Amino acid sequence: MKKIARKLSFVVLGLLIFASCDVKDKEATRPQANLKVAMNGWEYFIGDNDFESCSEVKEFPFFSSANVSIFNDENFLYVKVVAEEDWVIEKLYLTIWEGEIPRIFTHEDFPYQIVFPEAEYQSEVTFKIPRGDNWDVCMPLSLKIFTQNVIDGSRDHWYLTNDNLDSFDFFIQFCWEECEDCIEVIDIIAAQHYDVGDLIVWKENGDLYVKYAIDEGYKLEDAHLYVGCLGDIPVNKSGNPQIGHFPYNMSEDMVDGGIFVIPSDYLLNLECDCWVVAAHAVVSKMVGEEYWEETAWSDGNEFVDDRNWGTYSVSDCWCNE
Repeated sequence: MKKIARKLSFVVLGLLIFASCDVKDKEATRPQANLKVAMNGWEYFIGDNDFESCSEVKEFPFFSSANVSIFNDENFLYVKVVAEEDWVIEKLYLTIWEGEIPRIFTHEDFPYQIVFPEAEYQSEVTFKIPRGDNWDVCMPLSLKIFTQNVIDGSRDHWYLTNDNLDSFDFFIQFCWEECEDCIEVIDIIAAQHYDVGDLIVWKENGDLYVKYAIDEGYKLEDAHLYVGCLGDIPVNKSGNPQIGHFPYNMSEDMVDGGIFVIPSDYLLNLECDCWVVAAHAVVSKMVGEEYWEETAWSDGNEFVDDRNWGTYSVSDCWCNE
């Protein structure tokens, strides 16, 4: 009897050791709770981050628990998920289908995954994904979202669709928008009638560049430039511009090539969303043996109707994002 009991004890002990090893093996292979699958240099960002976009930002509701924004710049696709009040984000799984969507798939195989531990659920997460070499202009995008309500513990989890209030598809259609440089070319008009060149305005690394490109045969004698809010243009009591008070002038601020450079800090500190450009010039030309000199302005809106032909220019490009 003692021998049988001893044998049974060894069997029980062996079973306990085997079970313990099995649990340890499962724990060793369990994926990390905070999962970030590295692939093709993609990144994710937590919290409120400002990303510049050269495309229209497309907004999608995710039931009543979150909103998703999708946009792109020259090289990256951005997918931003923002939880509504009293909701948090648990997990995100994303893929971009370069071919046909398979009839059967699982979100766990998606290449872009973020899973947060319970104590670290987030309210805002953004994917930043490099544009793929084989991407078409328009492609299906699948994003599975897991959210939780922090008040009652309820959960939403499904794929993002064009309208999660009425639609239960497994994807949305995303179209990449090519970035175009916002360059404005505006006529410079002398003596109200003569086109003597172009004012070329563009942004580069946040700074604004304004170039006086005067036509051959004419000479730029002087220039005064105002860039800023319409209501802050220096004018006299009659409303006519006072070019002597414009912040940029040819003798002090113009660099080679007839260019003024307005720093980004100046633009960001303007107290208006969009600004105007008032470009004044004095141009000259030899007509035979006679010297001809006239005032010129960049084409646009008159400062004062029928009193002064000075003008300022406007553009949809000249706005702070």
